[in-house]
Amino acid sequence: MAAARGGAVIVFEPDGRERERFACPLPMVTSVCFGGDDLEDLYIVTGAEGGGGPNAGSIFRIGVAVAGLPVPPARVKVS
Repeated sequence: MAAARGGAVIVFEPDGRERERFACPLPMVTSVCFGGDDLEDLYIVTGAEGGGGPNAGSIFRIGVAVAGLPVPPARVKVS
């Protein structure tokens, strides 16, 4: 979970307990997604609020031990 205004990404156990926390150098963590060939790269997107510097609104990448799940392609009808 992206902890907006918390400067971290938090991983929870199924019962709701916190399992792990990844600190981020900027306070406004807005979203996360997995990528890379093995889905073991975690991309952390930050917003500019509270950043106040040249790195505000950045995307960070870290390697993780547990791979994410693939997302099937969407079929969207544009009319």
